[in-house]
Amino acid sequence: MALTAGSKLVRQKRLMLTVEDDVAVEDLANRIAAALGTPLKFSHLLRACIRIMRHAEPEILREAQRSPLNRPPNECQDALADFEARLARSLLIAFKRCGFMPKP
Repeated sequence: MALTAGSKLVRQKRLMLTVEDDVAVEDLANRIAAALGTPLKFSHLLRACIRIMRHAEPEILREAQRSPLNRPPNECQDALADFEARLARSLLIAFKRCGFMPKP
């Protein structure tokens, strides 16, 4: 379930990023915050992305069945980068197919 009135944030998830991705997501959060005129952190963006993925789950699963992927070992950085790029493309295809989210 997504964050709603009365719910609490109780779990931490660890995420490893390259220096470039870390800078890029922090800069993105800052640019979006400036555009919104309100403070914003990467965690807010990530939770918003989780909502989008939950909304798009049926299309994500359909796309995964149409275009299966095999995750390489973490030690194979080039192959892992290619896998994540293909996964991102599959997610974007699913997001485009899933339609608008209803307002909260």
